[in-house]
Amino acid sequence: VLPRPLGVFVPRARMAVQERQQPLPGRMPVHERQQPRPSRLPVQEGQQPMPSRQRRPGLTPNKVERGMIVYYDADRRGYVENCFAELDEFWLCNEESKELIYNEVGVRNFKAAELSFTGEWSEEVVAMDVVTVPRSCFHGVPQGREEEAPLLTELRKLSEVPLQLESGFELDPHAPLRLSVGPGYPNAIKWAVALVEEAVKDLERNGPRVSSAASHSEGLQ
Repeated sequence: VLPRPLGVFVPRARMAVQERQQPLPGRMPVHERQQPRPSRLPVQEGQQPMPSRQRRPGLTPNKVERGMIVYYDADRRGYVENCFAELDEFWLCNEESKELIYNEVGVRNFKAAELSFTGEWSEEVVAMDVVTVPRSCFHGVPQGREEEAPLLTELRKLSEVPLQLESGFELDPHAPLRLSVGPGYPNAIKWAVALVEEAVKDLERNGPRVSSAASHSEGLQ
């Protein structure tokens, strides 16, 4: 008995993170990373450039994430190193020097409204996340062998970051399991989390069903 083919939810998971513009992980070639970036977006012929802050609106605290490459102070670029969303305070590293940005009193605290997301993610930041998976998703799997569950086997084939059940899940056979996602680059973690969450929703809606290798392969295309 295998879980419902993942092809049903893979497109929706990809749509959930469509905003990412950087390919899933794997560093871009050195010669591409070293090319200078234009300080301003291209302007079509006959048009006047808009002020930077109109062209790139600020973020809200709940939208800022570690690893985001952002504009600050108009056209300067940096990536988010630490987030304190409850305080609306964020630490940035300069994109070129890779060092934290300081002011005269110490590490500079940026407000979300001062930052504008470029749509890119830094390769200098490694992230992790945790997804709670109900026990029902492991129906029919012998206790103690959850790591071998068909659900995790299929998800690991699709995800490009490690997926590992946290230890201690075997102590309570009724408690939900916690699945560690990562480590990996932030955009890859976001995609993997969306993939896992959509798989869980799909199983909760429809339950497991027998799936041949052929139907599974067709569903992923």
